[in-house]
Amino acid sequence: MSILVDTNVVVSGLIAKGACFEILEDLIFSHTPLITPYVLTECREVLPHKFHLSKATVKSLLYVIERHFKKGKTSTKPLNVCRNPDDNQIFADALINEVDIILSGDKDLLSMEEYEGIRIIGPKDYWKL
Repeated sequence: MSILVDTNVVVSGLIAKGACFEILEDLIFSHTPLITPYVLTECREVLPHKFHLSKATVKSLLYVIERHFKKGKTSTKPLNVCRNPDDNQIFADALINEVDIILSGDKDLLSMEEYEGIRIIGPKDYWKL
């Protein structure tokens, strides 16, 4: 199953050894996790800003993701489907990469539950797959 992992799940999984860490680990062995340049860019911005990590640390953390996740494409076709316009890119990327699921902790994304046949689930629902 192809799963696009949103920034908040990636960041949570890299920062703490909690539920999202376990999910990232399981994704690698059980599914086809996908990361896009858009999500990687967001991670590169969030990790040093919010968690005060050095560029070298961020690079090392994201290397693990880039090494084990399938690299997807970032869509250039704008969408206007989510109540938070910042989240539209996730939907566009999910469509262009033909994923089955978007995995996110973002309430705006989760409120939609499904878009164009793509399920949107939160970390707590991941284990029900």
